[in-house]
Amino acid sequence: MPEGTPTCHLLMNLSMALDRLARLSFAKTKPSSPSGLPIANRVNVEIIDRHGDVENVRDRYPMESDPNGFFSKTISDCGAGTLYRFQLNRGMGRPDPRSKSQPIGVHGPSAVVDSNQFQWTDQNWTGIEKKNLVIYELHLGSFTSSGTYLAAIEQLDALVKLGITAVEFLPFGPVPGELELGL
Repeated sequence: MPEGTPTCHLLMNLSMALDRLARLSFAKTKPSSPSGLPIANRVNVEIIDRHGDVENVRDRYPMESDPNGFFSKTISDCGAGTLYRFQLNRGMGRPDPRSKSQPIGVHGPSAVVDSNQFQWTDQNWTGIEKKNLVIYELHLGSFTSSGTYLAAIEQLDALVKLGITAVEFLPFGPVPGELELGL
């Protein structure tokens, strides 16, 4: 592989949440599993080309399985923004349910995110002393009428007036429809 070629390592397992470029939460499970997930004996990763509303599978790579139920694959020429989805047991391609980016919606392909490209600007922030923490648990989708980050930012002064010193966002994920819980 030529030096400087972008690569991504795709890893998936039901119980792992790794901060990788891309990941999937499906793994081998027993039919009686309470999770209700399908048994995945064979998993492929599909690299997707999209032109307008038309999606085509550019490449399909079999992922290697290990005895612990992990599937993995390292793919060259797979940098940030690359669209992908997973195919279980030769079925229909599915988005990565733990993806950091679903640019086309919850049913579309996932996109590779390179977390190392983010430019941090808060290196000098020292945090808040534990004794001064007053945490507000915020559900972005119901905190404002539009359920967006920008709308929540407009309400931060009101939280400060209440004595709130920190905000913790409750878990959220993309869902079909216009209000995607703030994403």
